[in-house]
Amino acid sequence: MNPPEGYPAGQGNLGPGGDPGIGEDMNMMPMFAPPEPEGIMDQILDFNPHRRTLEVFMMLAMIITIMTVGMFGILGYTIVETY
Repeated sequence: MNPPEGYPAGQGNLGPGGDPGIGEDMNMMPMFAPPEPEGIMDQILDFNPHRRTLEVFMMLAMIITIMTVGMFGILGYTIVETY
């Protein structure tokens, strides 16, 4: 078996430049950080061509809902304090 590119022949436990520990086992996969988990909604919306439209619509719906709840809260407080 030929060593991978960048590894000198005959030095199985030495990596490129003779650094020990880099190429200890040619069959081992290098360790990388695990991929960041992605939300299911992000995965679904990635395939949707109207993603921006949906995001804007959801943002407007959220703002209107919050304003409506606030308005009814203020209205209820005003009615209770007035009568």
